[in-house]
Amino acid sequence: HHAAHMTLLDGLASLPQTTTFSSLALAELESAAACKLNELVPSTLAQRDSITTTDNIFRIGQFGIVMGPHQLPNYGFNLMAPTTTSNAARVIRACQVLKPILLEGSPGVGKSSLVAALATFAGHRLCRINLSDQTDLMDLYGSDLPVEGGKPGEFVWKDAAFLRALQEGDWVLLDEMNLAPQAVLEGLNAVLDHRGTVYIPELGRSFTRHPNFRIFAAQNPLHQGGGRKGLPKSFLNRFTKVYVRELSPTDYHLICAHLFPGFSSETLTQMITFNARLHEEVMLRRSFAREGSPWEFNLRDLLRWLSLLHLKDANHPESPTEFIRSVYLQRFRNEADRLRVWEIYTETFNIVHEMPSRPSVSVTPRHCQVGHTVSERLQRSSGKTSFQPLRKHTTSLEAISDAVRQGSLVIISGRKQSGKTSLVRLFASLFGVDLQEFSMHPAVDTGDLLGSFEQLPHQPSDSGNPQARFGWIDGPLVTAIKQGQ
Repeated sequence: HHAAHMTLLDGLASLPQTTTFSSLALAELESAAACKLNELVPSTLAQRDSITTTDNIFRIGQFGIVMGPHQLPNYGFNLMAPTTTSNAARVIRACQVLKPILLEGSPGVGKSSLVAALATFAGHRLCRINLSDQTDLMDLYGSDLPVEGGKPGEFVWKDAAFLRALQEGDWVLLDEMNLAPQAVLEGLNAVLDHRGTVYIPELGRSFTRHPNFRIFAAQNPLHQGGGRKGLPKSFLNRFTKVYVRELSPTDYHLICAHLFPGFSSETLTQMITFNARLHEEVMLRRSFAREGSPWEFNLRDLLRWLSLLHLKDANHPESPTEFIRSVYLQRFRNEADRLRVWEIYTETFNIVHEMPSRPSVSVTPRHCQVGHTVSERLQRSSGKTSFQPLRKHTTSLEAISDAVRQGSLVIISGRKQSGKTSLVRLFASLFGVDLQEFSMHPAVDTGDLLGSFEQLPHQPSDSGNPQARFGWIDGPLVTAIKQGQ
């Protein structure tokens, strides 16, 4: 019974034939398949997904895994939401077979967080590697690198994260698997199958996986786009596939109440309902917001919204209206779409208000206020700007300010020559920070951003002859991280 679930039903929604199915159609298909399975092979045990840790075993329901040797901090992980518990139980069931596990599901459904939570509760360190079309095998296994301060031409082998985890028995999460190039997929074959080995030609030796080593992979569905490609069937057969089901409103409520206990149940319910209505109108019915699509509204948006309200005043959270503009309204491309979003918001919260007016900007030598956000000016800016905030820029500046305060990434979208770069320069100037600018193009490599080993200026040796040495030179991104730019 469980073998059939693990082999066939757990990955049913990830099949190419079901990509066009709605959530309701998928649920009906899975229910019909489960009923047929119960007719053929009835389960004699009750289906209860309780979470226990006994006798050095971390268990969910009827299956468990051996606890690892590490005591890891819990970053607010909670598996008590019903759908999350079900997803975790199916992953634990897949762990009973010594095969890598492939998790597939919509963006924001919690694939990476689920693996990270299981690793934390089970005491295994997790190495997360994001794959892309620029990933190379040496990013996974390692390479010969110059010895800093060493002799001219002196190189030494440095293990990369994947090879280090394979030897030490850690868990590895390969994120965005269907973005990886074919060369990386071929290079992983030997470690994914029964051999469990990696051969490094530069060292002339093979590395065998540690008994505790386990590989997880995660990917968004193929139809999500973004350069994703279908993985070869021969490669997919090496995985146990688990489709991560989307969270329900009940799950959202339990998770939000656990992370932000200061909010009332009524407020959380209204916020979750608004997010769900927006998802239905924009993504399912496509009644508006065609410009800028495809869209995604999920748990991440709710957590950003709640986090901003919590940062404002943890003891007395503001009304959700306070940050509706930064979290939702500013994402839409035109005023008509923003008005429609505001209508949905007022209907959901049963209020009668006009859409929030444009915020004001106030700058003093020590502080800068953009709308509801007040921040201290850091006085680090080395350059001067002649830009002045225009009225049309204030809502964008407020959204950027909220994102920076929260530590979120920011993407500024707009038509050509609409002032996107100037807006960021203005923001950096207002808050007194240095800005690193880097022009992205298709030929950009990670080394251009992070840095690389480069030949240093010639230095005279004891013999009087100049010697060529190599040293690490930070890229603009690493420089900005170190200097707080």
